[in-house]
Amino acid sequence: MEKNSVVIIGGGIAGLSAGIHAQMDGFSTVIYESHFKPGGMCTTWSRDGYKIDNCVHWLSCSKPGYQLNTQWKNVGIVGENVPLVNLKSFYTSEHQGQTLTLWSDFERTRKEMLAVSPEDADQINDFIDTAILETGMQLPTFKPITAVGLFDLPKMISTMKPMITAIKHIGKITLEEYAKRFKHPLIRKLLTDFVPNQQFATSFIASYATIASGNGNFPVGGSDQMIENMVKKYESLGGKILCNSRVEKVEYDKKSRTVKEIMLSSGEKVSAQYFIFATDPSITFSKFLDPKFMPKQLKTRYERKDGNPIFTAFQVALALDGKMDLGGAEELFFDVEKPIVCATKTIKRLNVKTYHDYGEGFAPEGKDIIQVHIKMYAEDWDYWTDLKKKNAEAYKNEKNRIAEEILAEVEKRFPEYAGKFKIIDCWTPATYTKFTGAYYGAYMTFVNTVNSGANYVPNIMKEVKNGFLASNWLMSPGGLPCALAEGYFASWYLKKKAGVK
Repeated sequence: MEKNSVVIIGGGIAGLSAGIHAQMDGFSTVIYESHFKPGGMCTTWSRDGYKIDNCVHWLSCSKPGYQLNTQWKNVGIVGENVPLVNLKSFYTSEHQGQTLTLWSDFERTRKEMLAVSPEDADQINDFIDTAILETGMQLPTFKPITAVGLFDLPKMISTMKPMITAIKHIGKITLEEYAKRFKHPLIRKLLTDFVPNQQFATSFIASYATIASGNGNFPVGGSDQMIENMVKKYESLGGKILCNSRVEKVEYDKKSRTVKEIMLSSGEKVSAQYFIFATDPSITFSKFLDPKFMPKQLKTRYERKDGNPIFTAFQVALALDGKMDLGGAEELFFDVEKPIVCATKTIKRLNVKTYHDYGEGFAPEGKDIIQVHIKMYAEDWDYWTDLKKKNAEAYKNEKNRIAEEILAEVEKRFPEYAGKFKIIDCWTPATYTKFTGAYYGAYMTFVNTVNSGANYVPNIMKEVKNGFLASNWLMSPGGLPCALAEGYFASWYLKKKAGVK
């Protein structure tokens, strides 16, 4: 067995991040990815000459000077030769003939909100001032949060101080509760359109602050360009990634409390000194490792379902013969004329998102691709999964029915484009599980609530001395930044375990 050899199971953002950072520290790593290409949830695919991007909306901490920015640079996603698009807005909400946009210009947003609802002046000013305050917040990534010691606390607190101040000011209330502080119905829609309403209000405001401060730009080319850059960086450091290489079994030795080898679907067995599990934890602790090995912080979140909701989506991609104009914004939410039944939900509002400002390759010249995203939850995953198991044809027909009704509502809202749209794809929460094994089809971690429990999970397991975890599920709020950081954290613990300085 080669000294400092590492097997990484899973080639998504977390796995690639772990591999890159481990290679930088002198380890010899191989990534085994079950899919035909790396990326996991961070992926795109083509339909009729259009590129469908299933992941990135913005890149948190894309500005120099932030801890996470260093790691984005390390993996090749940001840098001098990596162009980023400055987002002009977060999104726009429309209701009863009025519109409001969360512009990247805080004062423009404040002015337009005050013009719509002078009676909400105090709350509007408080909202904008809190967002400005939160622009200074950082995700602490200088070392694993579960390894932070007494001497690290000042540094950690300094990065989180804006969020701590905001929480003290607003409190740990949900976005739904926060929206009720405003009297105007349009502002309530604006605040609750984008993310799950069970989320803390401070987290949503932090997302807006990230974009408005220019610290959440879009990488030109989208998700596939990000993964291409990471793979290029990983291989340039000597790392090796093997796709179509599904791990079927992990050989664990109880006496030494170590993993000895993995077995691939081909029957090949691979041994190594260390192993990093960069898969969905629901798979790690069912297929690969004993469920009893799951860190208690994570186990608590899985078991306490009421306090730890998960969300996923039903999505439709529309090709447009022309370019969609959303008044300077990239995304718009609007009321439908006829509610749409989708799984267990009745949908009364839809959104359309454009990609024509994000670089070439998303659509042919002179055309556009539009995506519609409907929030779904655990009960909706149950609906789609059960339907697919019972009757594959009924599953397909139901998907198509919803897509057609969405198209009809989009054409009603944008009559100038009527007849110019074409449905090119639609996918459900069950699709995410099929291709990535995602727990309940979720592409981020649990939603934080007052009953969530620990938000940070260690990357180490006392029962697996040579094994490490890397997944966005280990740190809230999840998503790309947390997947990147958790890959780095796994390599940090690996380096400590191996005694590498």
